[in-house]
Amino acid sequence: MTVEAGTTRLGPPDAGELLTLQLAAWVREGRTAGTIEIPPLQEGLADVEAALADPAVTTWGYRGPTGRLLATVRTSMIDERTAFVGRLGVVPDLIRQGIGGAMLRLAESRLTGVSRIELVTGIHSLDNHAFYARHGYKIVSADEAEGTVRLAKNVHLIE
Repeated sequence: MTVEAGTTRLGPPDAGELLTLQLAAWVREGRTAGTIEIPPLQEGLADVEAALADPAVTTWGYRGPTGRLLATVRTSMIDERTAFVGRLGVVPDLIRQGIGGAMLRLAESRLTGVSRIELVTGIHSLDNHAFYARHGYKIVSADEAEGTVRLAKNVHLIE
């Protein structure tokens, strides 16, 4: 699947729709973790607006033919050569249809000057672990207290 044509950079005017997608997409993660005390489920509209206004964070959204926001992913830089990919989410009614993988590839393709990409997911989110492994990511650390694992992928320098 390709998402290029329907993907745009989201901004503060998209906050309400992004919050709705975020809440819907992360309920499954919360169930897997056994708690709703995970950041995507704790944020409010002001938090989402602030993230969308942050120049250090790029949030991409994929809209279907009707204009509905179907998926999102955000990127930022950890250091000069290391990027962070986060908040990769797809509406629940369209998971397992290739949209998440397409969004991950899109996010990776838009990173420049990068030789490593990192991300975080739930320690018990085995479906996520398998998804990211299929895309070349490996678990590099776990934080039992936070209930998270950090995954990373070394890439040929993206210019």
